[in-house]
Amino acid sequence: MRKVMLLAVVLSIVLQSRPVIDAAQSQPPRSTESIKEEVVVATRILFDSGFLDTAGHVSVRLDANRFLMPWRRAPELIVADDLMEYDLDGRVADARGRALVLERFIHAEIYRARPDVTAVVHGHTPSLLLFSSSNIPLRPLFSGAGFIGQQVPAFKNGDAGGGVNNAELGRGLAQALGKSNAVLMRGHGVVVVAPSAVTLIQRAINLDTNAQLVAQLLAMGDKEPMYIKPNPDAGGGGGGDNAREWEAYKRRAEALMKR
Repeated sequence: MRKVMLLAVVLSIVLQSRPVIDAAQSQPPRSTESIKEEVVVATRILFDSGFLDTAGHVSVRLDANRFLMPWRRAPELIVADDLMEYDLDGRVADARGRALVLERFIHAEIYRARPDVTAVVHGHTPSLLLFSSSNIPLRPLFSGAGFIGQQVPAFKNGDAGGGVNNAELGRGLAQALGKSNAVLMRGHGVVVVAPSAVTLIQRAINLDTNAQLVAQLLAMGDKEPMYIKPNPDAGGGGGGDNAREWEAYKRRAEALMKR
């Protein structure tokens, strides 16, 4: 009996001493070129889906202290050569005379606060602007939106509804996001985060769809929509390793770039 108890104590100590590995660290190493492809594909797909307008932006983590994001250019036009390496202070070593994204601090401060996050998108999607300016909670209505959790939190940056153009506001936004997978920005837009670019695409599109469906139900007079059980650890609805979805997204992005 004493040997069994001793073994249990030793096992407990070993388990407690094991390092915590976040989602980004647990992924196999990826080349810079493959990460660039992820940013371009996600940007193109989310613009084509209507989630992004001409002022939205996508980023993907490069390593613990850097991320890839375009310079201040319209998402519809983004190619790999438009991407720059930003650090967690929103700085770029050599911008080559190109303007930086004004709201780069959204991405920088989220990556600083959330080592589990690999990809971030900020958009001004109309369906989500409705909920950012409302006291009606945005909750998951279908399985693909289960990642929302209980409801999407909101960052209330005063009454002006302005953007996040400095580190202090970026920290406030990251704090409002907390451990959630999306956060509304009062009168301004939304931010979605994910452990991969393909999951980011799925989550963003499904969040937009979820907002439209909830708004339609409320407009129909349904005062108590039948929301589903939250599942904040869920992906975006694709399931599996998302290889099928990523292949489709890449092909669609390639077609869009040939127009």
